[in-house]
Amino acid sequence: MFKFNEDTQLYWFNGQTFEPNINFELIGNLMGIALYNNTFIDLPLIHFTYRLLLDQKPTLDDFAQWQPETAKSLKYMLDYEDHDKCMLEDIICRTFTVDIEKFGAVEQVDLKAGGGDILVTRYNREEFVELFLDYEFRV
Repeated sequence: MFKFNEDTQLYWFNGQTFEPNINFELIGNLMGIALYNNTFIDLPLIHFTYRLLLDQKPTLDDFAQWQPETAKSLKYMLDYEDHDKCMLEDIICRTFTVDIEKFGAVEQVDLKAGGGDILVTRYNREEFVELFLDYEFRV
């Protein structure tokens, strides 16, 4: 039901599980009862979990807590200044897609319609990062 990051020692919800939604509801109920009864549950979720309950959008800082190395790459992409010889699209060669592993097979998912045909450039990199974060933190 959860993904575990060995580096950060944190958990996040697994979007590719076969568990029925009622099991997630059960976990939420147990967490609520534990909080109400002043009982500690050792389930270190990322801080964004609480902001998600407040219907807030994820930020790059939230993602950095969960996947610090990938967050550094996204920050590099956002901060990159094009030079005469090297444009952003030439450096990263990235499209609006995400590669995910599903039960041993790698699958490419478009972040928006036709994403596999759209290169990330300096003009649309903010949109890419926003769509990437939304995809990673979907529940």
